Amino acid sequence: MDRSETEMKLLLEKGKTQMNDELYPDALGSIMKAVNLCPCKPISHGRDKSCNISQCISAVRKSDSDPDVFYRVANGPCSCGFRWPVCSRPLHLEAVDTLAACLEKAQRFSAAFSTALGLIRLNPSLGIGYCRVAKIIRYLVKNYEGSDQVLRSISALLRDAKLADIKKLRDSLPLFVKCALYNTDKSDNYHTVLRQMSHSLKLPESRKDPFTKLPRELIGMIFSHLNTTSLIRCCRVNKSWRQTIEADTILWSSITMKKPKTSRYFGKFLQRHQTVRKLSIHDISRLLLDFMKLETLLRLPRLQQLCIAGDGCLASSTGNHVMDVKSNEIAPLERLSVLLRSNQKNFSTWAGIILKADATLQVLELGAGAAWRLFKFDPPRFVMPNLKKLYLNQSTEDGLLLDGWIELRGIANCSPNLEHLYLEGCRILLTEEVPNFKSLQSVSIGSGCVSYPQFEGYPPQYLPSTMRVIELISADRRTCDMLLFRGHSIHSFNNADTNDPDNPLLQFPNLEVLKCKCPLTAGQFKQLAEPGLQNGTLKVLELTMDYFDSKSRVGQPFVKEPAKDYPLAASERVHTVGLYDFKWEYANQLTADPFVEWLDRFPNTTTVAAYPVPTYDGVLSLFRRLICHPGIEVIHQDSLRGVEWDIAQELAKEKGVQLLRTAKHTPIGWPLATQ
Repeated sequence: MDRSETEMKLLLEKGKTQMNDELYPDALGSIMKAVNLCPCKPISHGRDKSCNISQCISAVRKSDSDPDVFYRVANGPCSCGFRWPVCSRPLHLEAVDTLAACLEKAQRFSAAFSTALGLIRLNPSLGIGYCRVAKIIRYLVKNYEGSDQVLRSISALLRDAKLADIKKLRDSLPLFVKCALYNTDKSDNYHTVLRQMSHSLKLPESRKDPFTKLPRELIGMIFSHLNTTSLIRCCRVNKSWRQTIEADTILWSSITMKKPKTSRYFGKFLQRHQTVRKLSIHDISRLLLDFMKLETLLRLPRLQQLCIAGDGCLASSTGNHVMDVKSNEIAPLERLSVLLRSNQKNFSTWAGIILKADATLQVLELGAGAAWRLFKFDPPRFVMPNLKKLYLNQSTEDGLLLDGWIELRGIANCSPNLEHLYLEGCRILLTEEVPNFKSLQSVSIGSGCVSYPQFEGYPPQYLPSTMRVIELISADRRTCDMLLFRGHSIHSFNNADTNDPDNPLLQFPNLEVLKCKCPLTAGQFKQLAEPGLQNGTLKVLELTMDYFDSKSRVGQPFVKEPAKDYPLAASERVHTVGLYDFKWEYANQLTADPFVEWLDRFPNTTTVAAYPVPTYDGVLSLFRRLICHPGIEVIHQDSLRGVEWDIAQELAKEKGVQLLRTAKHTPIGWPLATQ
């Protein structure tokens, strides 16, 4: 900042202070000195301002027929021949605006009006001068019947502007605002103020609908990026928007409601949108969803996906039970998600829906409740031949398991073509009867699941050898042994029992994802993962280490350092490697050497999941090594906090690595409705 700008600022501050103290002559002197210090060397027009005022008023009144006339006049000389200076310096504009404000407060309206017009002439594309002119006109119109001094000043201004009365001056205000919107740059901050003025004056320019000039296809593309709540709000803008939005069936093919309130218009809303294919209600606690409303939902002719979640159950109603809906009247549901936290009271209702839509269902998600009753009958009450994905959750928010047993044989009988199975917080009943999962490819046993065997001797083969994804997130050791190793861990992987023809070891040669929360012995890992590593099918490998130094029931130690305990494990096809619950220490600090040695076995790894025991120091040094490891692109963890997180994030940005906070033992790729 040079010396002249500093002096201008000081003089402006001094002038504003004097103006606030109503010392208008002194304030005008200080402000004029500040204006004259501008490097553009402005020249005064003189005392007679009538030529400037009348010329601009005349141009504004002609702007209806020629929008550019005012801009040409503002850029040209005065009618008296005076050449107005041109300057866009912010300090100069501020000084002239302050001068006009001081003249207005001193009730010298002709001089204030002419000064504001001169501010426009400095740069007609800036909105500061237009705003000052509009403010002066509004003040004069409002205080027209004021004191004698105000009346004399207004009369002088009307004479200079060559206007007959105050009504003509009032009529010029919308024209000034219209010219301002036409001439000023939209990026100017004062353009927003001018738009607000145009709204208050109810100008047609402020109420132009931008969609009137766009093709209908482009309008549909714009609205397609909005959620349901935003679409409903857009319907309230005007009739044209409402007709356009409601007529576009593609916009209403997917409706998502977060927490709707109960309303008598809910049924009418659904009747207007009969083409909806996907309907999701995230929380029905305030909707009071009763049987009549549910029946309205089920009668939507094209509904394919229905998701109902949140607290509460179905409210009572005087209408008929939803079971009265005929099978040929129910929507062709392909996906049904009932994730209510208290749906045991209405189990018969949801069971009735499943019974009537069993031929079309492909994805079924049932939250905490009485889902186990659906699969306990032998023979089964219904068969879902097209069901591909099944999610069952029998736990509450507190982690408590509800009563009831989930039997794998019952699930297989009800869904013979099931491909993906996810169990969360379930009591799994294991019997000696073999479930017929002929198409099962993916299984996820979530946290909280426990199993109870009811047989003697070795268990049957519960999972087919064609499995592609095995995620054992439950820490229940018995579940791991029974499902994956047919009880062999009860004996030994080194004795002759493993070659027993009556109880052969399970093999999964097509395995692509292996995620196990229970620590494995070297023999168990060899049986489970080695075929996939040798065939090149295994892509994701996430294991849990044994930080207690414990042993299996036959005295075999579980794995502690994978690179040493699995000397033959290596593959170039694995792209995701994860290790959990490790505590390799050196000098009472966590060391990253065993992890890096394990990563070197898989040279094409791009994604890493690292979850050490949280009680050790040196976590930051571990993740520094992982971030700097060649080829790593994504790291999942939940150990870094505070300053360590900031340091690691900065290093990750420098190396181009995504460092993410991810919950421990998150299932891979399951499309839960709650997500």
